Amino acid sequence: MMVLGGAAGCTAETEEAPERVEAAASVPDDAVVAVDEILALDEAELDARFAEGRAPTPGEMPAELRGVVLTEDDLSADDLVVVGVRSVLDAGHYAPWLGKRFTGPGTGENLVVPFDRELRTVSFTYGVGPSRFDGEPALQLDYARHDNLFLLWGVKEELRVVGRGVYLGRSYFETGGGRTPLFYFVLSRP
Repeated sequence: MMVLGGAAGCTAETEEAPERVEAAASVPDDAVVAVDEILALDEAELDARFAEGRAPTPGEMPAELRGVVLTEDDLSADDLVVVGVRSVLDAGHYAPWLGKRFTGPGTGENLVVPFDRELRTVSFTYGVGPSRFDGEPALQLDYARHDNLFLLWGVKEELRVVGRGVYLGRSYFETGGGRTPLFYFVLSRP
């Protein structure tokens, strides 16, 4: 697994020494999962961990979360959109994604520092709905907003809680012709 953008090596804070706990169906809120543990998973393990997670309620989302994008080392995607998005992420030192901020009921933004090194945001709306992955509830993020670059309108993401203060997300690109998975990402409290 390759880490692109964000701050690798973050861990969810706990009051006691963290003991690793395997996530179970309907992950308990006190399950201790370190971000480094998620970073070490392969795609099949990420799929399983995502399936085991639970949908966060919109009201429980922290105001700000740090983010790390995950992608496979061997990029074999044929889809031009996937190659393009992953190429931008590979240039993470030029345009790093820092995480997400939940700004109000049903609205939020990605925090990005592009070429000019000034913080920018990319807006989204969110709410709980069925996952594109397995039909079970997930927090759905949608970038089809007029204040975003038109090319981002097809980006959809979904989040699930996989441990205390740790959220696993899946990113997709949707067009009238279908849906293309882009990458996984993990969010944690700063």
